[in-house]
Amino acid sequence: MDNSKLRRLELQITSTIPLIEREYNNNPSDMVRLIHKRFIDAQNILKNRNKREVAKEDFYLDGSSRAFLEVSSDYGCLLLEELGKAEKIFVEVFS
Repeated sequence: MDNSKLRRLELQITSTIPLIEREYNNNPSDMVRLIHKRFIDAQNILKNRNKREVAKEDFYLDGSSRAFLEVSSDYGCLLLEELGKAEKIFVEVFS
């Protein structure tokens, strides 16, 4: 597994979490709360687990963008863009 890609994923997750939190403060929905939980869990895995032991099955990031669109119709918002970036990096890491 490529550590530089894992690091990129960790940085993307870390930069996306404040955007999720801001969205939740403005739009407190169960879906945004779930996305937030999944990103926090992913961040904790990447910070606390040996990188060689990290597996795709440990994460629930796939579909975050789609899930967010269930509660928002703002296709141009920064959060949606950042969720998409995280998903793209996630796919790169585990492909």
